[in-house]
Amino acid sequence: MLRGVPFAERAGSRPLELDLWLPTRHTGPAPVAAVIWYGPADLTTARGPYDPRSSTTPEALLLGGAPAARPDRAREASPLAHAHPGAPAFLLVHGEEDSMVACSHSRDLAARLDELGAPVHLRTVPGADHG
Repeated sequence: MLRGVPFAERAGSRPLELDLWLPTRHTGPAPVAAVIWYGPADLTTARGPYDPRSSTTPEALLLGGAPAARPDRAREASPLAHAHPGAPAFLLVHGEEDSMVACSHSRDLAARLDELGAPVHLRTVPGADHG
């Protein structure tokens, strides 16, 4: 059985992390690890330039409305809400000066995965912006 390691860059679409945690969205063999660059982890909370009350963000387009107006969908689309002890290994890479997705997203996801005993490594890049 082939098993892969997904890689994702943030591109204004649904976070790849969700495909790893939601069985209804992932088909095929379970990945053994994931590499995520500058991805959002929590669509429910304002961070940096992100405002969950805005209906013009890529996240709002994903959810069909401002995340604050669709809190259940925002939580469902937030990888942080789906972290669990059996998650595959994660390498999270994030620029410390990211002007689009605050670095705190990756820091918080890494902390939560670590707290749950899931394998995770966070690599922040000093001075780096988004992408």
